Amino acid sequence: DAVLDNEGPEIELFLNDTNFVDGGTTDPHPILYARLRDDQGLNTVGNGIGHDLKATLDGGTSVVLNEFYASDLDTYQSGRVVYPFSDLEEGPHTLELKAWDVHNNSAKATLDFVVVSDLEVFLDGLVNYPNPMGRRGTTFRFDHNQACVALAMSLSVYDSMGNVVWQGEREETPPGYRVDGWHWDGTNAAGSELRAGAYLYRLNLTTPEGRQANRTGRLVLLD
Repeated sequence: DAVLDNEGPEIELFLNDTNFVDGGTTDPHPILYARLRDDQGLNTVGNGIGHDLKATLDGGTSVVLNEFYASDLDTYQSGRVVYPFSDLEEGPHTLELKAWDVHNNSAKATLDFVVVSDLEVFLDGLVNYPNPMGRRGTTFRFDHNQACVALAMSLSVYDSMGNVVWQGEREETPPGYRVDGWHWDGTNAAGSELRAGAYLYRLNLTTPEGRQANRTGRLVLLD
């Protein structure tokens, strides 16, 4: 009555935290975070030639991660890998993780990312959702490379004449490389509803050392 199993483990790959998305940015010292699951159990002791839990960077350097795997509480079917990389070169990279189950089935998952120097403030992926926005407001989200740094953030919304109709400020020390959840209700500084139309917005980040980065986006407000 042995279970017929021809499928490898399920693999989810992230860098630093689970908010990381494929193609995102990080500093030169990211932490690999992987979640694995297999109903029949995971092979994390390397039984069999070439059956190690292994990460490969850019198709070249490989790292055996057997000792970095930790099972979830009270189960043999799932667990996680946490492994710190260091001094990665700036630019685009591809990370591949290969895992095996106890029935000798393998699976692979890949993750693309871009390394940016942590001395330079990098800001990307600035979006608001929904866009177009209604009277319930919209939420801003962006990626950066200043994890665990106290950031001063300023967000300004401009009308078609270039006038600032709303400005928000906040200070945050993000644990990862994405900030999400900055909500704007579509009103001006006095709390009055703005007219429907197109608006520009500009985000500015400042580190404690005074280094800055900024990005601009466009949104549409509907009645």
